Amino acid sequence: MTRTKIAIIALAVCCMALLAAGTAAYFVVEDTAYNVITTAALDMELVETDGNGNPFTDVTGVMPGETIGKVVTVKNAGGVDFWTRIKLDIQLTFADGTVETIDTLDKLQQHHIRLVGLDTANWVYDNGFFYYQQAVKGSLVAGIDGESTAPLFTGVEFAETMDNRYQTCELIIGVKAQAVQSRNNGTTVTEAVGWSAI
Repeated sequence: MTRTKIAIIALAVCCMALLAAGTAAYFVVEDTAYNVITTAALDMELVETDGNGNPFTDVTGVMPGETIGKVVTVKNAGGVDFWTRIKLDIQLTFADGTVETIDTLDKLQQHHIRLVGLDTANWVYDNGFFYYQQAVKGSLVAGIDGESTAPLFTGVEFAETMDNRYQTCELIIGVKAQAVQSRNNGTTVTEAVGWSAI
């Protein structure tokens, strides 16, 4: 073959390659999606009122035979349903400075003091805590709070049988509340895990 024929064949092959490449066009479309997944936040509020709906404040000058309104509830202030529990830290300080920690309700009653309206139907006592038996529902609507528990108790009664030992005594009822998510965390409050130590 002559050089001219080789050149013509090479040119023809190149042209055919260009034509073949030009006919191999495809339609192409691209799209990208970025998805943000945010975890929920638990938000709980311990609510203490005086029985008239006002915030509870310290009370002085209590006499035997009086009942002080103290309503204790837990409000779901967020969008996540939760289990809740309450621990009461009760201390009685006598006039001489002696401090007694009250760790049972029976011991509190031995001092002629009792919690009024103690709800043992919705709250169950176990190992130092009162556990609310239903999940407290949240609200996913901004600015609208979720449900509240039934009150654990509604007041503190000072019996008429209190004697002079109790003059100028100071009773402190510390209320500590905790909440853990209820979804994917047991079917009852006693099955729930994740409680922190108090």
